[in-house]
Amino acid sequence: DMPAAPPGFPGFPNLERLDLVYVTLPFAGAGTQLEHLIVAAEKLAVLNLSPVITINGGGVDTWAIRAPKLRKLYITMDMGDDNGCRIPMPLPMLEEATISFDRLFGTQDFLDAFQNISTVNKLFFKSDKVRRQTI
Repeated sequence: DMPAAPPGFPGFPNLERLDLVYVTLPFAGAGTQLEHLIVAAEKLAVLNLSPVITINGGGVDTWAIRAPKLRKLYITMDMGDDNGCRIPMPLPMLEEATISFDRLFGTQDFLDAFQNISTVNKLFFKSDKVRRQTI
């Protein structure tokens, strides 16, 4: 389980690679905490979240990957209908991405995410179940 950060924790501003493997986000706000950790790592080039499991006891804790210097993204998420993860802004330096979700989030979020990773040279995408939705 990912613990809550202590008050005033600044993150890791010099971090270039973050690997969270078999990590559970067990409390409401844990996804937001992870988002802040990623944002604080201004030099982050490689992000590996495989798998990250969201368990917050109700509702979706929406959080975002905001890392403009990211070059490689590996993300596997397991959870019901929505894991809360979004890619809301372009990742202009992204070269390689592996994205695997048990279930895909809403259609517009899906389209936005793929538009925001359009710079990739290598892409592997897997979704076991896609929730059908119209825009």
